[in-house]
Amino acid sequence: KKCGTTESEKETPTFYKAEMPKPLLTHSFASPSLATEVLYQKYYLGVPLYRQEKMWDDKGLILPRNMMAKWCIKINEYYLKYIYELMLKEIKAENGVMHSDETVMQCNKEPGRKATSNSYMWVICSGELEKKRGVVFNYRTSRSAETAKELLKGFKGILVTDGYSSYNNIEGITHAECWAHARRYFYESIPLNEHGKMDTTSDGYIGVTYCDKLFEIDREIASLSEDEKVKGRQKRSKSILNTFYEWVNSMQEKIIVNKKLKNALTYVINQKKELSEFLEDGRIPLTNSLAERAIRPFAVHRKNWLFADSVDGAKANATIYSIIETAKVNKLNIEKYIKYLLNELPQLESIQDEASLKKYLPWSEEIPDEIKNYDGDYEELKIE
Repeated sequence: KKCGTTESEKETPTFYKAEMPKPLLTHSFASPSLATEVLYQKYYLGVPLYRQEKMWDDKGLILPRNMMAKWCIKINEYYLKYIYELMLKEIKAENGVMHSDETVMQCNKEPGRKATSNSYMWVICSGELEKKRGVVFNYRTSRSAETAKELLKGFKGILVTDGYSSYNNIEGITHAECWAHARRYFYESIPLNEHGKMDTTSDGYIGVTYCDKLFEIDREIASLSEDEKVKGRQKRSKSILNTFYEWVNSMQEKIIVNKKLKNALTYVINQKKELSEFLEDGRIPLTNSLAERAIRPFAVHRKNWLFADSVDGAKANATIYSIIETAKVNKLNIEKYIKYLLNELPQLESIQDEASLKKYLPWSEEIPDEIKNYDGDYEELKIE
């Protein structure tokens, strides 16, 4: 305002031009707002790119699906993968409680593999009581124990899973398993009586009853501290667990023709150690439902887009689903958070500088207030 007056520090009037913001993608008309809409539609609402192509065409914008696919891949490669890697590093460093699960997917152009080969999307997520709550997807061609070890490398806490053997014998972790899976196996083994209702005299029903008692006790002590919860479990749940395994052992002496019941009994026998870990630590939940809820949107959306065309596309899927699901558990407005990242990250001097990136993590206190404390309802996704 002092320019051109006697109060100005400059001898002559001087013009200053604001620095031009760096583009999201060089030589592309992809703006942060347009790219946000594409990502939000595909990865949150589950609208595949071929449907978006038609939607944009109806609005008068020619936006081919292969162009949008390249945007997703490049945005991941240039920016979002660094947020993703830092999220994974920080939630593992908590060394608290983590959950894990995996689901099948297809990648058409995996080098050295047929298009019909099964690949897998793994997910790990931090427990409900952790300070830094994150959900991280990871694309792999294998469901092997080596993959699990590599993904969880460096983590030294409690891992809750559904009983898949690849998680066994990972050094440095306490492995706990899911009682909801055990209950489900017994529930599915219950035959129907002549009235089409569950046979409450069946052995499968007895197994379900034992599981229900454990869940009931845990609901009653849910508000207690970790130490008090351990005392409650030792006093009440341990005796039920012992009685349950006495019954399971007695069933081994019988000839069982019900294959589903046999599978249920085999599961709880093989996983006895892991299913008993909850008695020793109040942080351990009885179920792996956190991981199952986190992976559900991916499983539902997969019915729409069917496959990833390339490895880069599969990795972009893993990154963006990770960011969206982590934003959910941190109660962020997802659309605003994605747009915030796409506006801010291109302007950083070094996208690989962890100190600079920490302020953009979903649990950061520096996230703008208009993005935080989202109290709306996230879209409910159900598997039909």
